[in-house]
Amino acid sequence: MLVALLNRPEIKNTKLNHLYALLCCAAPSPVPLWKRAVEELEVTEIGTGCGGTEASSTTMLTEIGDPLEIISTTVGKVKTAGVAGDPDFGDKSVTYKVIDPDSGETLPSGSVGELAVRGNVVTKGYYKKPEETAFAIDEEGYIRSGDLGTIDENGYIRLLGRSKDLYKVSGETVAPKEVEDVISMHPAVNQVYIVGVPDKLTTETGAAFIELKEGESCSKQEIRNLCRERVARFKIPRHIWFVEASEWPLTGTGKIQKFKLQAIAEERLKKVKQTGTK
Repeated sequence: MLVALLNRPEIKNTKLNHLYALLCCAAPSPVPLWKRAVEELEVTEIGTGCGGTEASSTTMLTEIGDPLEIISTTVGKVKTAGVAGDPDFGDKSVTYKVIDPDSGETLPSGSVGELAVRGNVVTKGYYKKPEETAFAIDEEGYIRSGDLGTIDENGYIRLLGRSKDLYKVSGETVAPKEVEDVISMHPAVNQVYIVGVPDKLTTETGAAFIELKEGESCSKQEIRNLCRERVARFKIPRHIWFVEASEWPLTGTGKIQKFKLQAIAEERLKKVKQTGTK
């Protein structure tokens, strides 16, 4: 919604004197997007947060006054809950830990893994789905969030995408968000999303869908050069497609449906194989 708002031509001629605060939740927002929001909307209070349906919505939030670097790279810390807090966690309702996505084992502080949460607002299980419940919830009551991330020494949580979005290139794991953040640094890029697709040589590889800002231009080679400067070679998307804003498969709340992007990518590659043209 923020991207759509910033792209409206009316914004340049609209008085926004009474707009002072902005909160974006759930979907990761790259640094350039936040900078645009601050400069073009002239907001003085910005924040971000996240949570999950199984944990009764938002459980993480940045604080007013947090620097842009924190707001644009994390989803904040666990929210305080006052008297509604869980006795085990003081004034908070939940606590998070990071686990190995494959084994479920708790990982050391600072590790990258799947976030798991427990607390007095977290579900006890999935209705009439004992197998899913057994897989998702461990003996301590922590439930898998499906989100990849890290928790730093100050308690700030950084999201790295969904665990199901990970793909492997010649055995090396790639988190799409890392590469998406790099590509979003290009001044002509409005939005970018990457999915993993099958590949005969490397088992899987990356396919990037890029929407450019109106009136801007960019080449695939520019994108590859930008990636080469900042990420390992195997993380560079082999397939790059430029798309229009109307082509994104969206949910009812305006979020990108990556599983549909993956289907679109595989269909495009199938046509390439059949016709021999990209």
